[in-house]
Parts: sequence; C-alpha cells; structure tokens
Amino acid sequence: LKLFRMESAKRGSKNQGGSRIFILRRFRKLVIDALRDQQMTCEGKEYNKVKVREAGIIQLLDRYLTYTSKDVRYELLQLLKTLADEDTDEGKEMIVNTLTMSCIIKFLGSSHQTVRHAALALLLELSKSQHACKKIGNATGAILMLVTSKYNEESDAFASEAADQILRNLEKFPHNIKQMAESGLLEPLLIHLAQGSEETQVMMAAYLVEIDIGHEKKTNVAEKACPALFGLVQSENTEARRAAFKALAHISLYHPNKQILLSSLTTSRCFIYE
Repeated sequence: LKLFRMESAKRGSKNQGGSRIFILRRFRKLVIDALRDQQMTCEGKEYNKVKVREAGIIQLLDRYLTYTSKDVRYELLQLLKTLADEDTDEGKEMIVNTLTMSCIIKFLGSSHQTVRHAALALLLELSKSQHACKKIGNATGAILMLVTSKYNEESDAFASEAADQILRNLEKFPHNIKQMAESGLLEPLLIHLAQGSEETQVMMAAYLVEIDIGHEKKTNVAEKACPALFGLVQSENTEARRAAFKALAHISLYHPNKQILLSSLTTSRCFIYE
C-alpha cells in the first residue's frame, strides 16, 4: 500500500538519461510485484477483498489505468477481476462506481492481446451485476467495441465469445439493446420484440422507428418483426397499438418489405379466425 501512495512523488522525479530510464523500469517492476502480491492476498479470500476495498485501494488503482506499460495494465486488470469475483455484488458495484470505465473500454482496442483479454474478463465478471450492466452500457463506445469484438471471431475467438456473453448480460436494460441495434447487432432487439412483455415490446417497436437500419438488413428485420408487431396491433393497450402501427409504417417505407407485410397480415388474420 505504501508503494501505491509513493507513486505520485516518484513520477515527479526529474532524473535524466539512462538513470531516469533505470528508475522508471525499476519502479514499473515494483508496481507489478505489488499488484501481484495484492492479487495473491485476495485470491479466494473474501475477508481480504473487503479489507482491500475499505483501504481505498480501488481508488488508487484507478490512477494506474492511464499507465502505458502493458504489463502493469494486465496485472491491474487481473487484480480488479479478483476483487470483483465474489458472490455478492458489493465489490462489483464499488469498482464500477470508482473506476474510470472509459479507460477499461479503451483496453478492448489494445494492440496487446493479453490486455484485451484481461479487460474482457473483468467486464464479464462485472456484467453479472445489474448495477454494473447499466454503468458499462453508459460508458462511451462500450457497446460498439463489444459488438465489434463479437463479430471478430476469426481473428480472436476468445474475445468474440467473451464479448457475446457480456452483451447477453447487458440486455437487462432496454437502452443497452437499443445501442446494440445501433451498432449493428439487431438480434437482441428482435428477440425481445417477439418474446418480451408487452411493455418491452412497445419499447422495441419504438426503437425500430428510431434506429437507422441498413438496406441489407431491412428485409430480415421485417420478416422477424412483423409477426410480433401485428400481434401488438391486436392489443387492448392504445399505446401498444400506436407503437406497432408506427413501426409497421416505418418498415413499409422500404418497398421490398411490402410483400412481407401482406404475408404477415394474412397469417395474423388466419390465426385470429382460428
């Protein structure tokens, strides 16, 4: 702990040339050793994790997020994951409330695979907390980076799988689903439109109108969304019917979708008559 508190003074050193480089390298090694010691102290020991959090270590770790050494970043992320890995959400919530989440998100684009994977592992652990899911979703660029990682399976299978699991956890919040759709991942929106509660369906229908869907995806969206939207049209809830009509009208603006609309309408009527 003393090492962390001495960091500011050491960074202020104005040594020049080789002596400065030596000092910086020596300090980096000390930081890495300290991070590893803390991780060993906390691994599988809930009491120690609580004491570390109470000592204000997470606040100190936040300062190191801007440290340029990939090895320091990796060990830092490993320690944070250890502190987050517990049965309760207390540790996770303290971490997301204390850390600069935008720095963690930037690590997803790191050129060093170990750093990328450690950042994903931390986010996956944090995303098990509902409160953390909201914080992650609100971090600028978070969902876009995760969607990009998810679709990058050929070059990094681990990152793709981890990002997919994180995104599934983030679906707890409708606004996160909207951001996924805006980033090109439409499946969560369409699934919640088809299977969600009526309240959820109304929100998803509204998002369909607001989101700019590429031409190459509009037909697929129409095929999957229309059955649920025609179901909402039959709701006794005025707001639900209004949202469904708006979404259907929006879908119909793309001419190739008109046949899909007619087919879905026919199927819907047959279902009613049966």
